Amino acid sequence: MSTLDTRLDGIVKAVEQLLMQNLQLKEENLKLREALNDLKKENADLGQRADISTEGIQRNIKLRSEVDEVINEVKSCIALVKSME
Repeated sequence: MSTLDTRLDGIVKAVEQLLMQNLQLKEENLKLREALNDLKKENADLGQRADISTEGIQRNIKLRSEVDEVINEVKSCIALVKSME
């Protein structure tokens, strides 16, 4: 296997790992949203705490967006490298 193939395999594995992390973030966000909605319904006094959870969700969404951008950039790099072969 050539060095280029080895590098491409490494990039593919990294992208796969990022995709898995992205899926985990999406699942975590969904669970957090469901828990947040439950908290808001059960007790209005928890609204302040729920707002803090909302901030956490927003941070997760931002991180997920950044992960998506990195994944797309890596995919573009892979496509470029493959086109050079």
